[in-house]
Amino acid sequence: MQTRLEYLKEAADNKTPVVIRYKPKGKRMSKRTISNIQITTFRRQSGYYITAYCHQVRADRTFKVSRISSIDGNWFVLEHLKNIGSVLLVIL
Repeated sequence: MQTRLEYLKEAADNKTPVVIRYKPKGKRMSKRTISNIQITTFRRQSGYYITAYCHQVRADRTFKVSRISSIDGNWFVLEHLKNIGSVLLVIL
């Protein structure tokens, strides 16, 4: 099962822009297109972060990975479908 951070690393390696849904602390959820993802992640006490170019604000931004709720609109759904598929295989 691929985590958000793994998916972002894959996008960075392929130099693929991605669309994310992101909720900054104290603000509303927003849809962002990011590219030039830098996997110079660093860990703080509160979690992992990445830097990327945000097309909406036309500048580099830092994003907290745990605040990304979806990537390309599919990450969350695909992750849970994989889990369901694994459970079904075990049952069968």
